[in-house]
Amino acid sequence: HEGAKLNVLWTPTNKDILEVDAMQTYTRNHFSGDAADFVRAYHLQADYTRTLGENGSSILFTLGAENISDQGGNSASPYRNHFTYPFMVVEYATPVFSQNFWITAGFEGGLSIEKNCVADYTNHSNYQDLYAQLDYTIGKWGFMVGDRFRTINFRPKQIATEKKSQGNRRNTRGSRSTKKTQS
Repeated sequence: HEGAKLNVLWTPTNKDILEVDAMQTYTRNHFSGDAADFVRAYHLQADYTRTLGENGSSILFTLGAENISDQGGNSASPYRNHFTYPFMVVEYATPVFSQNFWITAGFEGGLSIEKNCVADYTNHSNYQDLYAQLDYTIGKWGFMVGDRFRTINFRPKQIATEKKSQGNRRNTRGSRSTKKTQS
């Protein structure tokens, strides 16, 4: 497994933060015995955060993409399988009543563009998430409760047979957590 990461953090003003991450990994599969059995992945993400008020409320914008490819088990034909995942996030966070009680709400959306030559299909799908959470801190303890509503639209297609299908799913997923910070 090999990889590289570049992280750039820029704060042009005391209210603006821009962070850019670029990563690349290369993994060779030692279990197959094939020296050409590998996976290469790239990730690029940019986060821009703007503090909106004296109380610490902020808005976050994220744009990013991942690309993963491999040779699909055929050492003579590299990069047969391709998976591309562009995504975006818009999130707003603000204290409510006090600095110990925060609400965060946001939208996350993305695409999935997959070509799998081994299983002989392509898939184009997209998702949209709306989410909200409440965070409350008492001393060293933090409590969070939240919910996420997701819609997924997908259109898989068999390459060889040109069969098409499509559909969508909607689901909701609640979450909660507790944490204790060190002094």
